[in-house]
Amino acid sequence: MKRSVLKGFARHGVCLAALLVSLTGLVGICRAQAAGAAAQPAKMAAQPAATTGKAAPAAQPAAQGGHQLGGNHEGIKVHGHWTIEVRNPDGKLVTHTEFENSLTTANAYSGSALLTNTLGRTTTIGGWEILLVTNGGSMHIDEPGSTLATSCNYLACSPNLSVIAGTTQNPGTLTFTGFVTVPASQTSITQVQTNLVGCPSSTLPSACFNVSAQSATWNTFGFTQTNPSPAITISPGQVVQATVNISFQ
Repeated sequence: MKRSVLKGFARHGVCLAALLVSLTGLVGICRAQAAGAAAQPAKMAAQPAATTGKAAPAAQPAAQGGHQLGGNHEGIKVHGHWTIEVRNPDGKLVTHTEFENSLTTANAYSGSALLTNTLGRTTTIGGWEILLVTNGGSMHIDEPGSTLATSCNYLACSPNLSVIAGTTQNPGTLTFTGFVTVPASQTSITQVQTNLVGCPSSTLPSACFNVSAQSATWNTFGFTQTNPSPAITISPGQVVQATVNISFQ
């Protein structure tokens, strides 16, 4: 009886030992799987670090922003705002036209050349003029007593141009105002200009203003210019009132 019990315990002990071995194996497998699972996120977490090199261009806007610290590089522009009113001899308004023009840059006697020469002290400036090119000639509005006024030999010349250099409200604006009577056979204004006399730097400003009296060398610079579209209709005997505001921005 005692021997049978011992055999039973022995047999159960063997089974228990086998069960413990199996459990130990399962625990080892589970630990290995857990360790593998823990290692895999770490490996996956390392992948974004590897892809940061591809995402590096995202840092470029900051570099571009640093490059823009110098500000706007569009440059300074010269704007000319024109207002032309055509009136009948009795003063009745016929047309009112407004348009823009800009600095001329075509040649050595352009507005850009004049600015360069003036700021570089190689040219002395004289009198201003508003030039209205028509279908059959031209009309000129000049500063009184200036070279262009005293030497004008065109169809229509009016020495009544006023020049105001800046105001409290607009210190960076030049304003020109004048009028001229339309001569015979003129029916449209096709081009407008602001012109300025320029003399060698050795010429005094007063002498350059009226070089015809001083016999000095001078040239006419076309400062701004444009072609109104459509052309401005005019008739002989009508009065053309021109106002030009030139600003620098």
